[in-house]
Amino acid sequence: MIASKDTFIRKVKIAYYTGRLAYLRCVMDREEGITPKWKQIAREHAGLARRRSDLLTPAEIRKIEKRRGLA
Repeated sequence: MIASKDTFIRKVKIAYYTGRLAYLRCVMDREEGITPKWKQIAREHAGLARRRSDLLTPAEIRKIEKRRGLA
């Protein structure tokens, strides 16, 4: 059981941002070259990544870094 409503909402937001980031990465990969559309998508991607990282706890960040082999 999730500890609180706030924790649940935070985790749902993280999941949404993660899914949206994956989608935007796919769209960016399909673009040929660096077009104005690609730049717009990249700005949105960076903003979402920033918002997601603001929601992550230090323990969650360490877990992600460990999974990616960064720590």
